[in-house]
Amino acid sequence: MKLQPGMIEAAIAGGNRYFRDKVVTRDHLAAKAEGIPRLSLYVGVDWPVHGIRLCLPSTALILKSHTVQPYGKPGAELSITAMADVMRYIVGSILIPFDAGKQIREFRVPGQARVTWDKLVRLLGEAQGVEYKLAYLDPQEAAAKQEQARKEGNENDEVFWAGKAVMLNGSGLIPEPFDNLKFSFTPESAKETIQRLFGNA
Repeated sequence: MKLQPGMIEAAIAGGNRYFRDKVVTRDHLAAKAEGIPRLSLYVGVDWPVHGIRLCLPSTALILKSHTVQPYGKPGAELSITAMADVMRYIVGSILIPFDAGKQIREFRVPGQARVTWDKLVRLLGEAQGVEYKLAYLDPQEAAAKQEQARKEGNENDEVFWAGKAVMLNGSGLIPEPFDNLKFSFTPESAKETIQRLFGNA
């Protein structure tokens, strides 16, 4: 935790739009909340299974070709949360009373255990009864495309490639300590989510 402010500054200095926009949004919300009694904010950083598609070209193409080529490195872990559980955490957080004198707070609630992309692809194959081929692409290629988009003034592509450049390099982790025990439900596992989304009925 002590080192994270410096890490954020390094990410901003490095031109990483994905993290920079999150910081700007958080700071804007905090500034708006100052001096406004009874205003509570929920600021969340989540990596839902739906959002992991950011790493990939086309989900439809993947399901047809049984080939997965994400930008990243083997063994990199992700903190992921099914979208339905993200909503449960948001609603649940509203029902938790604020500490006396506190107006802003933070909950860190990764819905599932940290998983590697290798495991997610294996679970996808098991859910569909097929074998997927997994080959990692160099995230520096995505970073180069991000920089090219920045030079061209294409903000949408810049943010798009920024996400691809960082998602599977070990940056997609929610830092401890976690606050899951403050909530009364058990989140869906990665296996359950993938079976629900992609499994053969």
